[in-house]
Amino acid sequence: MQLPEDISRDFGLSDANLLFKASLVHAFLMEDLADFIAFDPTFEDPFAADFLASIKAFEGKPSDRVIMYEQAESTNTVEASMSKGRQGYRFLMFFVAKAFPNDKAVWNEFGFTDYRRNNKSQTGFFNFLKQAHQTAVKYEAELNAVGFDNVRIAEVKTLADNLLTNDLKQEELKGARSVSARKRIKGLNEIWANMRLIRRAGKLIYADNYGKYQRYKGEKQASSKRHITGKVLPSSIANVVKNKFTAETAFKLHNTGTTQLLFGLCKNITQVPGVSGIILDAGAEQNLTAGMLGNYDKSHTFINVLNLSDEATGNFVLTRVR
Repeated sequence: MQLPEDISRDFGLSDANLLFKASLVHAFLMEDLADFIAFDPTFEDPFAADFLASIKAFEGKPSDRVIMYEQAESTNTVEASMSKGRQGYRFLMFFVAKAFPNDKAVWNEFGFTDYRRNNKSQTGFFNFLKQAHQTAVKYEAELNAVGFDNVRIAEVKTLADNLLTNDLKQEELKGARSVSARKRIKGLNEIWANMRLIRRAGKLIYADNYGKYQRYKGEKQASSKRHITGKVLPSSIANVVKNKFTAETAFKLHNTGTTQLLFGLCKNITQVPGVSGIILDAGAEQNLTAGMLGNYDKSHTFINVLNLSDEATGNFVLTRVR
């Protein structure tokens, strides 16, 4: 089976800025349409109408950030479920130790030696808590005798079930965002490609007309680049860029690892990126400006990255365009 082709943004503008510039280029095209058709007959209808329709299709449409916000909130909910599960297990083991003092064989039935290995993995911890609950049912008489009644035993299962429910919701949102983002980026790339085509033609048509030539010049090309390669441990934060950037500084981010990464503007080197940042799926690339990573002001002097996986190390490459 052929894997879907990875899609990255071909442009370094914000979505809103791209759509604004595309609308402007369309307006110029309509004014100069006769000259464009004389130069290249493929600019005849429905080219201009289709170009405008592709721009209008994005008006009022929720951006990729909407699903990203939901996903970030879902990640917080899953982590809260993990935290409650860890606390619930520690409570259980307090009473296991009371019921079976120094009986390491029974402690191990409750997963005592496997706890550290499993309490970071969402799927692994769900199965771990389910097994701990089943073992608690097996020894319910002994646990009841030391104060851990059946209601509290049942709570261990509830903690496991809540973790599974929230984990599945998180995975569902990851999938939804992946599909939504691919469609959005593909559509915006098509607008960018048509805008570049119009500009290239315009510069040829009006090579001897300074005023109209300026209409089709486009954005200044990057003069130099600097690559930053980094790693971020599971469920950890790493600094990507420190100081020396503004809202308009252009970057290309590439998630070269197997985990989801959240990049965002921060005010110190240890701050967790907020939901106004950008999540990149494994293997994804995106051209952007620093201002697209959050609500920029001069106090944001750091760009940090959060690894959303609690199992694998994340990897990234940032290309800074000066």
